[in-house]
Amino acid sequence: MKVFFMSFRKTIVRSASILCVLGCVLTTGMATQAHGQTIASKPLTLRKAGVFTIGGKTVEMPARRGGTQSQFVGQAVVHSLLPYEKSQPYPVVMIPGMGLKSTLYLDTPDGRDGWATVFAKQGFDVYVVDEPSTVTTGLEVAAFAKVRSGEVPVTQMPNFMLWGHESIWSRWGIGPEAGKAHENGRYPIAHVDQLYGAFSPMVTAPRGGGRRGGGGHHGGGGHRHGQQAQANTASDTKSDAPTSKTSESTGSHGMGFASRRTKSDDDAKSTAQPTVTRGHGNHGGGNGGSGRGRGGDRFGTAANAAAIKALLARIGPAILIVHSSSGSTGFTVVNDDPGMVKAIVALEPVGSPTDESQVKQAFANTPYLALFGDNRASRRMDGRMDACITTASLIAKNGGQSKVIDLPAEGVLGNSHILMQDNNSVELAQRVSLWLSEKVTATSKSMDE
Repeated sequence: MKVFFMSFRKTIVRSASILCVLGCVLTTGMATQAHGQTIASKPLTLRKAGVFTIGGKTVEMPARRGGTQSQFVGQAVVHSLLPYEKSQPYPVVMIPGMGLKSTLYLDTPDGRDGWATVFAKQGFDVYVVDEPSTVTTGLEVAAFAKVRSGEVPVTQMPNFMLWGHESIWSRWGIGPEAGKAHENGRYPIAHVDQLYGAFSPMVTAPRGGGRRGGGGHHGGGGHRHGQQAQANTASDTKSDAPTSKTSESTGSHGMGFASRRTKSDDDAKSTAQPTVTRGHGNHGGGNGGSGRGRGGDRFGTAANAAAIKALLARIGPAILIVHSSSGSTGFTVVNDDPGMVKAIVALEPVGSPTDESQVKQAFANTPYLALFGDNRASRRMDGRMDACITTASLIAKNGGQSKVIDLPAEGVLGNSHILMQDNNSVELAQRVSLWLSEKVTATSKSMDE
């Protein structure tokens, strides 16, 4: 009888333990969902909001009646949302991808809170940037005036890149073709005109030798020739070697120039950074697509990075959130001044560093989070993800904090390239914010205590 009682008691204890664990899991999930509802309904109270310019330089431009006058060029436009209840030690700087404006983060097409609002509600000072390479921030008049006057040939006139409405559907994972959404698609296509309206012409350097993008328009973690891409895509990586994933990423083709290029956007600016990436992109020449090569810095990475560094000099160390081609801007800033970047969140970026010596030197102490949506193969995103997996692995190997979130692998289907505007954008923003709180802000507070 005593033996039976003890066995029965153990069974009761074991069952209670299982129920406790299940209860914790359910409670956590319910708490996250409830927190999302709270954030959505919570009003945003700001101590200050504004718009200002940062960076840039003065150049000469022709005067209307002869002679010259001055013009300011190379500046970024910055929108700030500074919450009254600031609870996070570091601000967040959000940088949109190629040919897109700050509206990418400031709002969503269907009127839900944009990432800028969500992060501000969670206590972050938020700065959203329009890069100098977009028409939104201005043009250098002299470059066109010299062509018009005959001082320089037409071939030296800057190019404009503008996204066509039809091309972005399949390239950005909104749908298999223009006007047709994926069955499980998350982009609010009823309001896709808001996305079209957010396109901004991008000014690129004159065509030099070779194709636009010069030396590396097709890099971005291109053929790494047998290199192992290692990462734990479902969980954090720190010091132990993460789960191995061996792959060869294929350098993909660049974003289209308005009506003149029709290939995929997989490598946009390519790895338009001077020293970080060492992949061998298809047709890339040089160091995996620095974007400099024969054609110079065609995609404005140098000017974009200079503007971000000027912003950090003004606001102090910050967390960078980069998207697509602005990845090369963010990675360049980390490479040049890692102490000013407290973490980098990369949303389907180009240019993620894959050279171990460079990662060890500049990235190992910078928490790194990459996030990828659905339908990657059809839009040639596998090369980007392989590069991010390699980056995460190298950071972990060198003692840093890194994570790659593969949403479809976790059962979250239908997200597009425009993650911050999909119908689960608030949940994704909260997930990023939670990770930052764990890896960055908590560490900061513990160091201050």
